[in-house]
Amino acid sequence: MNPGDSRVWPALDDGELGLVGHRSFDKVFDATGSVTTQHQYCVVLPSFEESGNLPAGIHEATWEELEARYGTTPHRQSLLAGLKRALDSLRDAGCRRAYVDGSFVTAKEDPADFDVCWEESNVDPLLLDPVLIDFSERRRAQKERFGGELFPATMPAGPGYADFVDYFQRERDTNAPKGIVAIDLKDLP
Repeated sequence: MNPGDSRVWPALDDGELGLVGHRSFDKVFDATGSVTTQHQYCVVLPSFEESGNLPAGIHEATWEELEARYGTTPHRQSLLAGLKRALDSLRDAGCRRAYVDGSFVTAKEDPADFDVCWEESNVDPLLLDPVLIDFSERRRAQKERFGGELFPATMPAGPGYADFVDYFQRERDTNAPKGIVAIDLKDLP
């Protein structure tokens, strides 16, 4: 391998973790001629199905990947800015993981908003923005502050669903399975 060469290995599919991506190995030569091998693993969100939804399951993504995949129009970028403010607020209260759903994580060009549910474990209620638990007037305060709706993940979502994580993985009109995006909040920029 020559300086600057990079080898990219075929796509890896780890179904148990829901990860699809590629691994690259780069040999980097420094000024003294020493070689350092860098290993990188890139997680890639899967392609949309014909329905415009992600394939069924929970798909892990970084904030940067979420931005690259869904920040494709000025409107979507505005929604991303509100989503980032909401996720930062949740992280600052101790939340470690959130799930993004709704038309925002579909192929829909102009989604109305985003829907999120967040894991409550480790959240300090005293640090939690009160708007995040204000469900009055169809979550009006959340929509005004963040541009979307946010629910505790274990909150009952309605008849036939265990919680919001379960509810988010079903198409509202047909109850068909669909995918959602999970994001680890400790890795937010």
